[in-house]
Amino acid sequence: EQGLPDELAIDSSWDNIYDNPGAASAGASQLASDLFENQSGAEDSLKVHLQWQLDCTPLSALDHDIGLAIIDSIDDNGYLTDSIEEIQRGLAREYPEIELDEVIAVQRLLQRFDPVGVAASTPSECMGIQLSQYAEDTPHLAKARVLVNKYLEQLAANDMAVLKRRLQASDRELAKIIALIQ
Repeated sequence: EQGLPDELAIDSSWDNIYDNPGAASAGASQLASDLFENQSGAEDSLKVHLQWQLDCTPLSALDHDIGLAIIDSIDDNGYLTDSIEEIQRGLAREYPEIELDEVIAVQRLLQRFDPVGVAASTPSECMGIQLSQYAEDTPHLAKARVLVNKYLEQLAANDMAVLKRRLQASDRELAKIIALIQ
């Protein structure tokens, strides 16, 4: 690998420094093309996107492998298909010393990747992670968290009367809570 010289003469050009300056841009174009072609399915697209983010994150080799194992366990909706315990047991074959806490820590890191909430086990957990991105003083945040933790079925069933009673919210406040969740 040829590095950049410490000092360049004033009349130097990029052509004199690198053997073939077009090769790097051609390689980048091919890589971008390959990535786009690999993103044909939703699951592949999501996994490629997550792996790219993982590769851009400074991690130990173990944490990177944990991240790959978690990404492999994500379905096309972004949810885990295996429990964290199952992922840890699978990794323990190669890393016998691996602790469950390490896997959970990497899962939490991945859950902050784009899209926020990926690698959650349930819609409620995913929405809770997404709501955690808001500042604590965000209006209606506390009730939105209660709704996603306890009353998601009622929201899915569009049972506004029950939601208003349980959250002690007016029609207007409930609309704002739901808008925040959306």
